[in-house]
This record gives sequence, structure tokens and C-alpha cells, in this order.
Amino acid sequence: MKITVLGSGGWGTALALLIHSNLQTDDSLVMWDFLPETLNNIKNYRENKDFLPNVNIPNDIDIEYDIDKAIGNSDIIFSVVPAKGVNFVLEHIADLNINKIEGIVSATKGFDLKEKKRISKLWEEKIGDIIYDKYVVLSGPSYAKEVAKKKITAVTLASKNPALSQKVASFLSNDYFRCYSSDDIIGVELGGALKNIMAIGAGIIDQLQLGNNARAAFITRALYEMIRFGRTEGAKKETFFGLSGIGDLVVTSTSSLSRNHTVGEELAKGRKIGDIISSMKMVAEGVKTTEIVNELGKKRDLDLPITYLLYNIMYKDLDVKKGIVKLMSRSLKNEQFY
Repeated sequence: MKITVLGSGGWGTALALLIHSNLQTDDSLVMWDFLPETLNNIKNYRENKDFLPNVNIPNDIDIEYDIDKAIGNSDIIFSVVPAKGVNFVLEHIADLNINKIEGIVSATKGFDLKEKKRISKLWEEKIGDIIYDKYVVLSGPSYAKEVAKKKITAVTLASKNPALSQKVASFLSNDYFRCYSSDDIIGVELGGALKNIMAIGAGIIDQLQLGNNARAAFITRALYEMIRFGRTEGAKKETFFGLSGIGDLVVTSTSSLSRNHTVGEELAKGRKIGDIISSMKMVAEGVKTTEIVNELGKKRDLDLPITYLLYNIMYKDLDVKKGIVKLMSRSLKNEQFY
């Protein structure tokens, strides 16, 4: 089999290393990225110095600078690009004979920035309904550094094609990485996107040292909000109680390894969002996701108090502490899931 990984950020690199550890004798693995300098580092030093430093990348992981050559004759394509890069990838994959591709695994956690749509919706509109015979979403609590260091990890693979999902799971799973299956593409995809918003809020809580009670309450109410929005997109409520929902939410809300958590910490210090983003090498998808969900939530008249608060902090310069007081002072209501 020829396997291609599109995107050589930290997560793309970690997935490539995981796939490599399970390759069979006749299999091949190639990596591609938008950034030639990142590919140069991997090719010349066998290390991703910018996004996953101090981790050796084996010599038989090939590097390709031309995306068309990278995906040509591929059996399985992993799309691990940031949300803003998905349309570029789609333009090239759409030129292929989709029937010759066994599977496309999407590991992007976010929304299309231009059209404000879920990633799977973009694939459907560009490729057609046939994409669902080929499409798998990978999501769950999985920091790149920990996967690269072979720390125990479990994720969810969502697909409408159980045989394909099982096949992808078979060459990802080993004694430190385990895959569970789901048929809820929308729910698994949204869990990975929406938790990035909530991680920003968790970073604010931790930086302000608001305490364990506050963090526990925040995670619980954040889950409510994720479900509330997810249901309007067609997601199953139950999916949010799995690895791609509460699992990913917990890990990003309790660890400084999260880029989005870091954004929250910096906001709590009084820094402006533009300055924070410009100083970061890696993409914090939660920043743009907050903007998109804020807009969609208001159009749908949804009660999303955490998202609306974070939007006002980032985009309307609302003072963080005043915002928290406003959040806590809302009218009282029953606790219920939707």
C-alpha cells in the first residue's frame, strides 16, 4: 500500500510515525506539506525542528514537495492540514480518480474559514456523495508529543463504511494506540472542533487560578454547549460522551500542551488576540472556530454563553474578569441535556 500524509505539523508528523511503526514490508509512506522549509528539515535532519523537535523520523518515510506526486497512486490519504488548507487539498484530490483511492482519513479539527462549514461538508460538496464510501474522521484526545513518544492513546474513527474504518484502525492500532469506531461523522468531527473553543476558556480559568471547582463546572457546561450546537448540525448526543467529545474536551481543558489552552492563558494576562496568534508557530484552531460558531449560533438563536463570551473577549476586547462576572450573573435555570 502507498500511504500519504498531507500536513507535517506536529500531529501530521506524529501520525506518520505511528503509521510507519505498523507498515508491512511492501508498504510505503510519503509526507507532504505547504512549507518547504519544514520538509527540508525532515529530509535533511530527519527531524521536524519546528513542530515536533527531538523526535527521530526514519529514513524510509519519503518526503515529497509536489502534492500531486504525493497523492498520485495513493491507497490511503491522511489529510492533517489546518482547516484553512483543506480547500487546497480538495482541489488536488478532486482531480484524481476517486474510485482508485481506498480511503481518505481526515484529522483536521476545525471549520472551513471561508464558507463556515464542517470539513466533511466540504468534501461532500467537492467530491460528491461517493466520498462517504471512502471517508474516515479521526479525532480524540491525542497530543502529538505523547503519540510520538508512544504514550498510551485512544481515539475514535468515524465512517459510514465499517470495513474501511476497520482497515484504517488495523494499521494505526498497536500496544500504545487504540482506535474505536463510530458511524457519527458529524459528531466526531464537531467534537474535535468545538473543544478547541472550550480549551481557550479553560486556559483563562487556569491562568487566573480560579480553582478546581471552576474548572469542573466549566468542563461540564462546555459539554452541554457542544451538544447543543452539535445537535443543530445533525450530530448524535451520545457521541459527545465519547473520546472525540468529553475525552478531547477534558485533555484540552486540563493541559498546557494545548495551543488553544495557551491562547486562553495569554488572554487572561491581558494580551490581545492578534498579538498572541502572531507569536505562535502552530495554528490554534479554536480562535477562528469561536468566530464561526458565534455567528452560526446567533443565526440559529442558540444559547451558547461560553462561546459568546470568548468571542467578545477575543474580538470585542471585553475585559476577561468582567466577562466572567457577566457569565456567572446570568439568570438561573434548570440543568438539563438536550
